[in-house]
Amino acid sequence: LSSKFWIQESKFDTLSSFAFGTLVKNRLQVYQYLKDNGIESRPLICGSMGLQPMWIKKYGKLNLANADVVHEYGIYLPNNASLNESDIKFICEKFNEIADPFFFNY
Repeated sequence: LSSKFWIQESKFDTLSSFAFGTLVKNRLQVYQYLKDNGIESRPLICGSMGLQPMWIKKYGKLNLANADVVHEYGIYLPNNASLNESDIKFICEKFNEIADPFFFNY
């Protein structure tokens, strides 16, 4: 992916993620476009607890700045041992065709 996208980072030399996280302004559009091209994706974790219906019903809406960003803009791209270089290029190509980057400093 180009440097215009926020990407997950780690202080560890070895990282084994089940997916690759990034942020986009048009998450639902990206999800559908990737799905139409045979690429699975999903929202980044479950989003902000302060925006979950059960939380809002019991306590009211709770603003959690960083978690709210993940809730609104976070998306996971596939990352697994069965992907080869060609697969990764295809995923990146399709993602770059549709994704509108959301970048923030936390």
